[in-house]
Amino acid sequence: MFTGLVYCTAIANYHRMFAFDRAREWTSAFDDWCKSQPQVAVFSSQCLLHRAEILHLSGQWPEAMDIAKRLERGGTSKPAMLVRAAAHYQRAEIHRLRGEFRCAELAYREAEHLGSNLQPGLALLRLAQGKAREALACLRREVDACHAGQGRLRLLPALAEILVRLGKHEEARHVADELIEIAIRMGTEAPMALALQSSGMIRVAEGDAQAGLAKLGKALALWQSVGVPYEAARTRVAMGYANLALGEQAGARLAFDQALTTFRHLRAMPDIELLLAVPRVSAPKACCHLTTREIEVLRLVANGKTNRSISTELGLSVRTIDRHLANIFIKLDVPSRAAATAYAYEHNLF
Repeated sequence: MFTGLVYCTAIANYHRMFAFDRAREWTSAFDDWCKSQPQVAVFSSQCLLHRAEILHLSGQWPEAMDIAKRLERGGTSKPAMLVRAAAHYQRAEIHRLRGEFRCAELAYREAEHLGSNLQPGLALLRLAQGKAREALACLRREVDACHAGQGRLRLLPALAEILVRLGKHEEARHVADELIEIAIRMGTEAPMALALQSSGMIRVAEGDAQAGLAKLGKALALWQSVGVPYEAARTRVAMGYANLALGEQAGARLAFDQALTTFRHLRAMPDIELLLAVPRVSAPKACCHLTTREIEVLRLVANGKTNRSISTELGLSVRTIDRHLANIFIKLDVPSRAAATAYAYEHNLF
């Protein structure tokens, strides 16, 4: 019992410090201890919530989702409601990163109903939906109302990303400078990785690819040291664009390919689609005699789209899409859309 209490106290404090590597080490050690003495493995709801967040950052999205769903069924006291709200927000974040925008929207609404703050997640959802100005408006209000360094650290990286998307580079630089100041005060790796990542992306967007690449390289090393694969992959993407700007085709291809491997493992569909749009990455592998069009259709099927929506997106008739899908089933020797999708992921067809 006391060991469980010590663990929960420690992980809460490490989480507050953004010391994710230490939190993960404690979680791993405590999990091993629990296996030998399951009768005393006691967790509070808040402790479980922190575990879900650590699992999310570590790339263990299904496990984090399972804990979040369990916490959503909690009690009705005020503390329990806050935990339930945070659990809905946690689930919404994973849905957003997977491209399951409808599910994310519903989870965010439930989190808001229970009293959760929805930023920066909701703003990033709007950005992913192509609503950058709406994303900026709602996030800027939240940033203006937040004065604590730790709270701003959660918001400012998203603000910098949205500003860059809108071409507001000067304002984005001020955001990155504040991130650096906060990271120095906190003194842990993850805040500095966030700050360097934002600063590097801004430099690349402004056209200073060499300076941006140097900052992004440091950010990547920090993300790898604390074990946050998704952010490491996003940093690699930015490094790929910096290499392209410098004419380093081989370096760009390597960075994009490594990021794509991580995104595929996580099933981070929006990031996969953005990378597939890059000419050096978009050429499909010749495998199982699928044509380029058939692989394109299969990718959209894997995103859960119907034949009618695929036909609209590709500018083809529904009958043509039906024929492509029938050919895919024959060539892959699979009986269904789900089986074709599973085959495609297992054999890296995208």
